[in-house]
Amino acid sequence: MPLDPNKKTTRRRFLQGKDAVESLRDTLNPPAESLMPSQLIGSSESRQQASHVLQFSKKAMGCQFEFIFNGTQYPRVADVVACAFELIEQIEAEISIYRPHSPISQLNRNQPGQPVQFSPRAIKCFQVAQEVSELTKGAFDITSGKLSEIWGFEQRAPAVPEPSQLGSLLNSVDFRSIEVDAVQGYVALRKANAKLNFGGIGKGFAIDECRELLLAAGVTDFLIHGGQSSVAANGNRRTENNDVAGQMKSGWRIGLTDPLIAESRLKEVRLVERCMGTSGSARQALFHQGKRLSHILDPRTGWSGEGAVSATVIADSAAVADALATAFCVMSRTEVERLCHALPEIAAVTFWLDRGQKMPEMVTFNTDALEL
Repeated sequence: MPLDPNKKTTRRRFLQGKDAVESLRDTLNPPAESLMPSQLIGSSESRQQASHVLQFSKKAMGCQFEFIFNGTQYPRVADVVACAFELIEQIEAEISIYRPHSPISQLNRNQPGQPVQFSPRAIKCFQVAQEVSELTKGAFDITSGKLSEIWGFEQRAPAVPEPSQLGSLLNSVDFRSIEVDAVQGYVALRKANAKLNFGGIGKGFAIDECRELLLAAGVTDFLIHGGQSSVAANGNRRTENNDVAGQMKSGWRIGLTDPLIAESRLKEVRLVERCMGTSGSARQALFHQGKRLSHILDPRTGWSGEGAVSATVIADSAAVADALATAFCVMSRTEVERLCHALPEIAAVTFWLDRGQKMPEMVTFNTDALEL
């Protein structure tokens, strides 16, 4: 379904994902065959109980996507999940830099100004990325792909680059150099040496699209996550205690892990019709001259980010939550505070590790309405 170039998109509509809802209402076309679930939690006797869940898994975009439903609520949900898995494949085929024949890889190889055509869905991903770049004043920037290369993080061999190398690359990092023609579906880069990478937003965008596909099919109670760091929760997680007709929806309980200790939960968040994205550098870092350097690079400086060691953002869009969480890992605490003050619909749970501290300090923004 092509984008309407005459349709106005306000910042509030963007943050709430309403344009994505309208663009997907007429796209659902489930296949006749059913997809078997990868895992059904619970014994055969207990599957009828509302406290058990139906779970589907798919590996894509370098992580495991999981779709979770109340056990017996939607008998034909496997057909809809099959459509969602196909949708994820289509998105990855367009925006993954690890697929040499993808449009994004082609664009990265092209000369400045030479356009590549993308689907209307991929164009939306560009537009969401551009909007977050504007909101964060460049702290999130998909044109910074070559910075990860020069630091060696992409090759899993990190090393501090020469200042002269960074200086020359910084000239190519500029989200404003992306030209998007939403009418014709073309994208071009104006600057040489720019390399696009949707790594900080791609999973969330795929989850947003799958979420709207499920809603268009009439599936309203579910949880989707990609690699546990990108989450969308809709409706109610039914249990034996809360599965009562007319009872207020309880949402889904999501754990927040300790940024320094794997598998250790610090807090839980109740998500109701919202999305969550988490980014952090506590467990991935390069030590240089006694200083800890994050693997999350600041596109504005080309240097290791000095923001939060872990940031979790709650928003109405998984793509927005993912991208902002990434940006908060390079922004200063004052910058994060100002942005959250300007966007009260965004909530954040951040952890900061200042010099000399052994334990990170938790700082929250706009979380008064959340159950922590």
